[in-house]
Amino acid sequence: MKKIILFFLLSISLNLVAQSSKKVSVTGNIVDKISKTPLEFATAIILESKNNTIITGASANVKGEFNLQVKPGTYTLRFEFIGYKSIELNQQKINSSLQLKTIFLEEDSAQLETVEITVEKS
Repeated sequence: MKKIILFFLLSISLNLVAQSSKKVSVTGNIVDKISKTPLEFATAIILESKNNTIITGASANVKGEFNLQVKPGTYTLRFEFIGYKSIELNQQKINSSLQLKTIFLEEDSAQLETVEITVEKS
């Protein structure tokens, strides 16, 4: 009888551990806002909403597609690419797999001052 109870309790605890580690996927596509071309290597990041700690992240493939795996919860989603303005989606509840609409990133128009380079022969 003790063995049956022990087996039953062990089965329940393993089942709870398996359920708590279940992950869902967040997928989408990142493109340039004007040209609509995919942004290969753009970054998709999932952050903890409370303290902005990075949970996971991935780079977009050649088609601008990304796929992230995360435990269900409430997160901030950030999308970035060099030379583009970042986009953040705050307080996103992710309880099951999520297919996002296309993410359009806009070029950052901030310009740097002119740099002059001079070379001297010695």
